[in-house]
Amino acid sequence: IKSLDAEEKRLVVEILHHLLEVERRKLFCAYGYTSLFHYTVKELGYSEDQAYRRINAMRALRALPEIEEKIESGALNMTTLSLAQNFFKGADFTKEEKLKFIETLENKSTREVDKLVLRNECSEMKLKVNDELKAKLEKLRGLKSHSAKSLEELIEMMADLALQTWNPLRQKGREQKSPASESAFAALAVPAAARKSRVVPAKLKRTIWRKHEGRCANCKSQYALEIDHIKPYGKGGLTEEGNLRLLCRACNQRHAIKSFGIEKIVNCVSK
Repeated sequence: IKSLDAEEKRLVVEILHHLLEVERRKLFCAYGYTSLFHYTVKELGYSEDQAYRRINAMRALRALPEIEEKIESGALNMTTLSLAQNFFKGADFTKEEKLKFIETLENKSTREVDKLVLRNECSEMKLKVNDELKAKLEKLRGLKSHSAKSLEELIEMMADLALQTWNPLRQKGREQKSPASESAFAALAVPAAARKSRVVPAKLKRTIWRKHEGRCANCKSQYALEIDHIKPYGKGGLTEEGNLRLLCRACNQRHAIKSFGIEKIVNCVSK
């Protein structure tokens, strides 16, 4: 049993490294999945909770490779790492601060880790929603993905908009333009350009958006959509309707990786 237990811990680290590579290369797009989370649930058969913990643990390991030995030894498990990763999100911790905090979590029970993580964390709220409301939130998150990186940020934007609209104390004549009145294509608007330019005119972008009904042409996601050249611009592709499509950011990056190679794309993204 001890031998199998040690092998299990080693395999956990190996799985995390493989998940890291699947995310780095956006390989889940090749299977038509919208994200690494959907890939791990639908292709690998993990429950949503298992998938969430593994992905969070993988991202913690990516940021802090020094903790690999502690995972193999069992001093840190995926639940602990997942909770720690949640704690780090949205906060400006240095790498040294993260490592020091994780040291305090070693060999502790989930209950003990919960107490340490929640001690300085924001209040936790749980909300049950029906499928219709969930679909609306996902669509809004997709439309505002460039400014709202998380559901929390999206809800905050919605709360600000509601306060501007509903607050009876707001000053008349000084109301800000409502974000809800912004066109879904405002962020895509660019000056008109020739077919041989990389820049896609706003009118053509709207045509491509409507053609794909606001969904990724590959995985059907509505999140972080971008206009993509089917034949890459860097390889002579023209900026015309027949060579353009709508892809989510992940599928767009996967297409770029296949066209130009992983190293070139990773270097461009890191810059």
